[in-house]
Amino acid sequence: MTNETAPRYYETICIFNPNLSKETIDAKLKYIDKLVTDNEGEVLKASRWGTKTMAYEIGKFRQGYYVLFHLKGLPKMKNELERQMKISDDVLRYQTVLLSDKELKLSNDLSSRYEAEAIQKETRQEQERSKTADESTTGLAEGSVKEEEATQAKGVEEDLEEIDPGNDEEKKVEPEDEDLAEESPQTEEEDTSNK
Repeated sequence: MTNETAPRYYETICIFNPNLSKETIDAKLKYIDKLVTDNEGEVLKASRWGTKTMAYEIGKFRQGYYVLFHLKGLPKMKNELERQMKISDDVLRYQTVLLSDKELKLSNDLSSRYEAEAIQKETRQEQERSKTADESTTGLAEGSVKEEEATQAKGVEEDLEEIDPGNDEEKKVEPEDEDLAEESPQTEEEDTSNK
């Protein structure tokens, strides 16, 4: 086998439009898998990293849906894959690099970690959505409970007023003039300057 016909390992990172539905992304990934196999290649792994914020805006998007592919195939497979990604409106950016065996193992380990983080993030988001939905349905019941508590508190205040109907106004004690003179004696100089 010559070096030109030996299969190579590639890593392709692809950033999809973040507004695509999960079903559309699934269809795109199936299309890429079919494209690779039709061109005598093999998709070793497709890691979904999920939606991430990009460093800069690409085509009016600040976020993108990331997918990392590990591929094995001939250069013609890589060229056809890149050609299809280039003409697709749903692909914001892509990049393909040639990997050695050692780099492939390291990349597999890293992509597994990113994929696990993406799954955890999606799970948390789904839990928050369901929690928000639960709160909105129970919010009406909580509102009526709060109104009832406020009514009870008002009733308790009225009962207390019946027991002690004291005057709510604070009694202010104004100091007499003599008390002021004792507290702050003025010197003769200040007295003359005030006149």
